[in-house]
Amino acid sequence: MLMARRSTALPSIVLGLLVLFWSAPTVIAYDGSCDYNDINEPIGIDLGYQYIAASYANSTTVFTPLAVVQNAEYRTVIAQLSFEHYELLNLKALYGDRASVSGLLKLLLSHFAGDVVGKIPYIDHPYVQAVLGASGRIYAHVSLFIRAAVSVVSWQQEPTDHLTLAGIEEAFTRIFTHLKSTARTDTGTDISFAIIAIPDFFNQTIAETVAVASRRAAIETVAQPLPRSSLASFENPDIRAGDDVLVLHQGIHHCGIRLWHNAGGTRTGGRKGFRRGYSDREQADSSLLPPNLYLSLDPWRMHAVYTGLTRKLLRESEPLRTQLQVGADFQVLVSRVTMARMWLKKQDVRAMYIGTESYTADFYSTLDHAAVEPENFDDEVLVDLDDWWVYGSNSGVSLTREMVEAVDQQYVESLANSISVFVDTIQDQSLLNSVVDQVAVLTDWVDGDLVRRAVEEALSNYLPLIGGSMSDLTLAADGAARLALIRRQNLLRMQEQEYSIQYYEL
Repeated sequence: MLMARRSTALPSIVLGLLVLFWSAPTVIAYDGSCDYNDINEPIGIDLGYQYIAASYANSTTVFTPLAVVQNAEYRTVIAQLSFEHYELLNLKALYGDRASVSGLLKLLLSHFAGDVVGKIPYIDHPYVQAVLGASGRIYAHVSLFIRAAVSVVSWQQEPTDHLTLAGIEEAFTRIFTHLKSTARTDTGTDISFAIIAIPDFFNQTIAETVAVASRRAAIETVAQPLPRSSLASFENPDIRAGDDVLVLHQGIHHCGIRLWHNAGGTRTGGRKGFRRGYSDREQADSSLLPPNLYLSLDPWRMHAVYTGLTRKLLRESEPLRTQLQVGADFQVLVSRVTMARMWLKKQDVRAMYIGTESYTADFYSTLDHAAVEPENFDDEVLVDLDDWWVYGSNSGVSLTREMVEAVDQQYVESLANSISVFVDTIQDQSLLNSVVDQVAVLTDWVDGDLVRRAVEEALSNYLPLIGGSMSDLTLAADGAARLALIRRQNLLRMQEQEYSIQYYEL
């Protein structure tokens, strides 16, 4: 189990800056000078959950996508590493294997509720009743989605080759080579250097393996890749300097959350973050904020929504249940329901083909930036089941707007409760300093609008939010490219200063 070690992703982007100059082309020579023969291009690579993306920084605010690729081998490796992380470092790591995930969740929530209300002497106090009631609702919602996610977890547990560091290195080397070839084909760019963004759950060993693999693919990089969530917010002009940024990761097969303290944006202005209404003294005490913790929320992956919607359709359609009884494939049915849902919600179906075909650099900016409002949904869409039907003739099964909206709202409420609990409990058990100034959503799928709705319900309608749509697919790659640009500018500045010193010494 390669993820057994706790993730050692750097707790502050400042530490990331300390390693920027320690790469092969720019090592500090024994005589105190630098080798400037190969100053890097401003390119960033993002190892996402579904895609691998590369971006070029024309400036700190303007970026050109170089390539976005899908890779079956990559998805398999990420799925295995993610599942190991979820198993070892989340609820089971806290409470052992004494109970099911649902039981552990109930135990966790009971501890949370007890700690919150334990110091209040009146059991009938409205706050006590509110907390206990909220815990019950959270458990009910989460239990539903854990059941809905069982099929996905089972898929991830299908027999696969056991991961080894050597195997991971070989896989990532092939993946980087594929990305490099695609960028050359799509945009004529040769990627010889890049800052690399990695999933936040990667530990030190996996991060170092990624760096070795990139160099084997002839892509030089700094000493260590950096977490995706930190690079998405680093020096981002849409984020105020010193903001505490809540980063949500969401896609078909993953969900995660992380709070970055003093994330390092560049925008100026007063802090207007979300707080629970405590005193100025309590709000100012940033010492209550812990290290930047990443928590996997995989039961809230989007596949759980699609599975839940399919089961809802099954409950209302006896012909569908009959087909499953005589051997029709459930996962294929889920995929057909998912497609029908996309048509009903008028989502951009081109998202299904990203990473499988070559596109020009401006293609990604044309993807849907905002979700279609519910009042503009179709009332119903026929599910395409002609080649899925096993017995008899297809009687015609439709997905309705009411079904879709009901399952979506259930997901939003459940995720909102989880976000609220995370923001409350990550500080300390007394909840003295719940602070979020900004939200960033890193998504690789079309349902980022549900995450945005959950954030608004959990925290505030007025919190600044970046990301959350397919047009923001390269958000982390752009952040990595921005850091590569800053590194390049620093090297050029140092080169100029060193040449000036040498000139005056003459």
